[in-house]
Amino acid sequence: MIGLVFAIAVGAVIIGAIKSIARVTEKVVLFMAVLCVLAEGFRRAAFSNEACVGSASIAHSEVMTTEPATDGFVSLLEPFIDTVAPWFPFLLAVAVLLFAFSAMMSWSYYGMKATGYLFNDSARAEFVFKIVFCIFTVIGASLLLGPVIAFSDSMIFAMLLANFTGL
Repeated sequence: MIGLVFAIAVGAVIIGAIKSIARVTEKVVLFMAVLCVLAEGFRRAAFSNEACVGSASIAHSEVMTTEPATDGFVSLLEPFIDTVAPWFPFLLAVAVLLFAFSAMMSWSYYGMKATGYLFNDSARAEFVFKIVFCIFTVIGASLLLGPVIAFSDSMIFAMLLANFTGL
């Protein structure tokens, strides 16, 4: 049920492409950051530290700013904001929920950009990707956490190897 709710919510956002994703994550991440800063503490998150993976640059390449350095400061703050875990159980639950939601939207965008590259920016391929992404959101929420984390770590490692090869 939770996966289905997430799939519907993420689907509603990602159908609007980058502008919709940016508008929603802007609000979600701000709210999440305020909660996290109020609760204190540090914890490493798998999706926060994207060193050498190359996925964060996809999101940052879309930023429209007259001061590129400001986006650099934001990118430096992301691991801090994402890895601050509240020690209050309720705040932790809300922060995890918001982190999962914002992570799904941003990773769906990364996938859409890769799909566009592989299929010459085909609108049909992008639509199919969005549907498949939402289906896997439901599947991922239905599985045990261990295999989902192991699969996620494996895919991040695969991207890291591809990026290292390219570099």
